[in-house]
Amino acid sequence: MLLLDDDSDFQIVFSLAFETRNIITIAFSSALDGLQYLSAARFLPAFVLLDLSMPGISGSEFIKRIRGEKKFKNIRVILISGRNDIATIAEKCGADGFMAKPFGLEEIDRLVKEEDLWAKSRLAPNDDVNLICLPKPAQLKMTS
Repeated sequence: MLLLDDDSDFQIVFSLAFETRNIITIAFSSALDGLQYLSAARFLPAFVLLDLSMPGISGSEFIKRIRGEKKFKNIRVILISGRNDIATIAEKCGADGFMAKPFGLEEIDRLVKEEDLWAKSRLAPNDDVNLICLPKPAQLKMTS
C-alpha cells in the first residue's frame, strides 16, 4: 500500500497499523513524491491511502494525474481528510472511496476487509504492469 500524508505522526501510526495487519506500507510526505515513486516502480501498490491537503499538489490533483495513465488503472485510491465535504470531493475527483479524519484502528480493519487488498492485487491476463500488496515477512524462529 502507498500512504501519502504530510503528517509524519499519522504516517508512523498507520504504517505500523497496516503492518500489524500484514500489509507492507510505503509512505511519502507529498503527492509529488508518490507520483515519482509510482512512475519508477516495477511493482505497483494495490491501493493508495491519500491525504487531500498536502504541499506541492493536492490529493485530488494526484488522482487526476494517475487516472490519466493506463498503467495505473488498477490502483484503488482512498482519499482521506478532516474536511466535512470529503465525500463530495472524493466523488468529484474520481477516488474509489474516502475516510474522514480522525479515524481509528476499527476503520483500518474495515478498510482492509472491504477493499479486500489481496483480491485487488491479482492481475488480469492482459495487464502489462504488476500490482503488488505484499504481506509483511514472517519472523522465523531458528531451531538447532
